[in-house]
Amino acid sequence: MIVVGASTVRNEGYGPPRPNREHAAAREAAGQRPVPVIAVVSRSLAVDFTSPLFTEAIVPTIVITCEQARPEGLEAAAKYGDVILAGRDRVDFALALDALAERGLTRQLTEGGPHVLAQIAASGRLDELCLTIGPLLTAGPADRILAGPTLTPPQPMHPISLLEEDGSLFARYVRPERDRTTQSTT
Repeated sequence: MIVVGASTVRNEGYGPPRPNREHAAAREAAGQRPVPVIAVVSRSLAVDFTSPLFTEAIVPTIVITCEQARPEGLEAAAKYGDVILAGRDRVDFALALDALAERGLTRQLTEGGPHVLAQIAASGRLDELCLTIGPLLTAGPADRILAGPTLTPPQPMHPISLLEEDGSLFARYVRPERDRTTQSTT
């Protein structure tokens, strides 16, 4: 499944995943749905629920929000997807990830940007980080790859692979306790 922040959905024009014939047999053999489930995280629910991500999804899109989200947003979200209320006035990622696990969704890929990633890390649930570094130098105001709560103490990560292609670096890190059981296939 893919966990994505509402800002990323808006900025990147997210649509629903489509089945891939090349992967269909493998997904079926693994007991997976024909496409990944998408879960959109939004505290405010300022989301276009009439977009194809919600209206044309093969598997219902999940909306993760909090109890104090806008009532009209909650009503719209409930029409088009499965709603998870995780937290009172903000999304509590530990509760959200537990609710996803209760639905059998125990492996998540996060596409949410620095705020969502920071909150998942702060919940202690970030097991692996795949980081791409492109060969483009620019300037301006920039967040770190995590923009949110301070991680106290900082969470150590161990590199398990580093690949280069056309000047881009593709790094994969895992938490130390996962490092003992994870073997890199790259």
